[in-house]
Amino acid sequence: FVSFSLCFCLCLRLSLSLSLSLSLCLGEFLELPQVQTFVAIMLVLDTFSALCQALLSLQIANADRSGGGVAEMPALFGLLAPTTALTALNTFSGFTLVFFSFEVGAILALFGMTNVSGHWGYVLDAALIGTQLYGELSGYSLEARLLNMLRFWRIARLMVYMVNTEKESHEATQEALQDREADI
Repeated sequence: FVSFSLCFCLCLRLSLSLSLSLSLCLGEFLELPQVQTFVAIMLVLDTFSALCQALLSLQIANADRSGGGVAEMPALFGLLAPTTALTALNTFSGFTLVFFSFEVGAILALFGMTNVSGHWGYVLDAALIGTQLYGELSGYSLEARLLNMLRFWRIARLMVYMVNTEKESHEATQEALQDREADI
């Protein structure tokens, strides 16, 4: 988080000193690999949370059907009651939904609808976040949360970026080595 704030402060300083627009600076901040990594981690955690919610809800429903009820279920990891864990997972999912909503809203506001509509990934993100918001309001939040798996394109994009960065670094190292060999 420290690197995020440092990058953001550096970006703001550049904006003021070079008179760049604030929206361009914030847009560049949102596209930083560190920010994209944080978003990808949140995405994976939210998807894992949705899967855990589905499993836990199924176990609670089975316990209710068998007549024992939730009170008869053992504590998770010996620490948490299943209903408490389900509430915590649901709260985390709500937090990530708000986070992703702000992120998509910021992307739409900063890059504009015309630029965003040309990128299939951002269109997919906006559609899925809208679907998840609707699902949350209409009582289908768990099913809508599982749609996060369609947003894993971000992880693929991040991996491609990292591989390309390493390739460029390797090529620069090879060029430097060739220059030294030529000097010898």
